[in-house]
Amino acid sequence: MRDANCKFKVTKNKIVKLALKKTKFEHLDSLFTGPTAIGSSDDVIAPAKVLVNFTKETEKIKIIGGGIQSKSLSVDDITNLASLPSLDEVRSKIIGLLMAGPTKLVRTIKEPPSRVARILATKNN
Repeated sequence: MRDANCKFKVTKNKIVKLALKKTKFEHLDSLFTGPTAIGSSDDVIAPAKVLVNFTKETEKIKIIGGGIQSKSLSVDDITNLASLPSLDEVRSKIIGLLMAGPTKLVRTIKEPPSRVARILATKNN
């Protein structure tokens, strides 16, 4: 979790239930029974990815639910969320797409005229 800039805390249920009162996460109150922990991050997808991958490796942790703001998430919702690309992956894909066009244009402009002539000749045939 640390490597993904996430936090993971084992919780005291009574304290968490008191802390959740009158917040946008109050609907998660029912999840805090038995031994529980909270995984959180600024990136919504990162803790889901790490925890879902970890539960595949071991049976020591079981995901029971979660929440984003005022929306409760089931285990299936969290698994689906974990399959999405992370915020950094989305950013890198967008940058790659934005850079692809100008990069190809610059390569074409820099090509020697003879190479361009050969490309045009193959297009005509």
